[in-house]
Amino acid sequence: MKMKCHAKYGTAFLMMVMGVGVGSALAQVARFDSYQLGSIPDNANIMVGPFYSDLAMFQSVGIRYIKSSGAGMDYLYGGGAGAGSGATSLGMVPVSSSSRQDQQYGRILKDGLDYPLVSQLTAQNYLILSKSLSVEVSFALTYRCFPMGSEENTFDVAPGVYAEMGSFTIGATRDAWMGNFNGRAAQASAFGNNQQSGFSANFSSDFELTPYVRGRVYDQPSYRTDYVDSRGYTENLSGQRYPVFQNLAGMDLDWQLAPDKSMGYTFNRIDTLPQDNSYDISRSIVYRQMLEYRQQINPLTAVGARADYYWRDYLKRRGSEFQQDYVGFMNSDITENSVINVSLGYSMANLSGAGAYETNGVSNEVIGGFGLQTRLSDSASHGISYVRSQRAGFMAGFELVDAIRYQIQWADPESWAIGFSSSYENVTPKLVASNPYTDWMNQIAASRPLTKDLMLTMTSAYVIRTNGRFLPGQIGEGDLFLSNDYDTWATTVGLIESLTKRLKLYTYYEHMERISSNAQLAGTRDTVGMTLGYYYDF
Repeated sequence: MKMKCHAKYGTAFLMMVMGVGVGSALAQVARFDSYQLGSIPDNANIMVGPFYSDLAMFQSVGIRYIKSSGAGMDYLYGGGAGAGSGATSLGMVPVSSSSRQDQQYGRILKDGLDYPLVSQLTAQNYLILSKSLSVEVSFALTYRCFPMGSEENTFDVAPGVYAEMGSFTIGATRDAWMGNFNGRAAQASAFGNNQQSGFSANFSSDFELTPYVRGRVYDQPSYRTDYVDSRGYTENLSGQRYPVFQNLAGMDLDWQLAPDKSMGYTFNRIDTLPQDNSYDISRSIVYRQMLEYRQQINPLTAVGARADYYWRDYLKRRGSEFQQDYVGFMNSDITENSVINVSLGYSMANLSGAGAYETNGVSNEVIGGFGLQTRLSDSASHGISYVRSQRAGFMAGFELVDAIRYQIQWADPESWAIGFSSSYENVTPKLVASNPYTDWMNQIAASRPLTKDLMLTMTSAYVIRTNGRFLPGQIGEGDLFLSNDYDTWATTVGLIESLTKRLKLYTYYEHMERISSNAQLAGTRDTVGMTLGYYYDF
């Protein structure tokens, strides 16, 4: 039984890494059934009258040794080339030379021995006022301490409990192990409103106006420190420190017109307040409004249409933007083991009051995509997807993004779980004087139970950044990361040992290498570490 549980954990680990799964069109009809209305939460462990709470804590102690070589590693982690920061080198914000020297790049500040300590407290609190009205007040707090100064002491939070193995994150929840590569993910957290680090809280109330109309009002403040590159992507390996406060407030409303028809409406406001003047240009107020119609046309297929509207006000630090996206979509179970989703639409964006490197005008683009997920057998599945979208640029203008991804995984309940993914992204700036670029990431992950209490994990990722040619007058020509191509390779081997149900031991070794024709970006880093973590769900 324990061997099978470890196999399940290994499969879940790969599911997190690869993002593969076969869903159902029936499960994608609407948000209507997602509201918490008068029912006791399944995970509640504290109950006082109408109040229910899920309280959990995590404490870890560890030891870690880091050794690096090459000018690239000094730049990546020491901040020695501080004048090359994204906001400064783009010429967007006047920054004094002294403040440039104080800027730090990446999480690791110096090589050597350290003893990381992590304390985390999470709470999901529910107040059930009536059968049709409930309130949720949740928060999560984590404090990370590095006594020898290899990293800054910071607050950080993410769903579940996580232990960092170099460039990879291994997570432990009550039901599974998970993991993913940290080096080059999606948009920067603050930019993309992915609130998963720093302090975060959720104040929300679900309600039912009629048996067929449900809604939610919410406020989600967060404060965190991200590490982003010059284009606003989360880049823990080489990003510039970006502390930011963000607040998301809004309302969702869903109307079940019939068993096979539904309408959804969302209105929210996002306030982004950078805490570092170097990123003052990203200070903004964004309003979003969404209207969606879905209909089940048969037991296997759902179709619909969605309209999204964005008003972005950068408070006179750059141009104001208004964007409209109109999309039609279909989700269908084409076979017993395959699900396909298709979307096609048009994005119309307008920029006015252009900043120094922007151009007033419109950017109209066809958007959409497709995805296919197939279960090949009881132990194997794969999927492919393509998405074309338009978004606001991190520093200025808009960006047209073409992204394609393929992933495949195989898991034997008695032995190995193995997965591979490849993703390619091409980004074209619009209404801004900046060069285009591409990213291509390939990742493989594997896990195997060695004994009933010991699991081996191996993960390797290779990321290729290719920058387009600069044209005369474009911004960022002197920035190392915008004007040079570079590859990043990271490989980690780890052991996860379950000492008890709540006590886990993580041991790992990682080799990371950055390759570039520019010597300032080239270098290697080796890390070995061990973390003892205790997780308790009250």
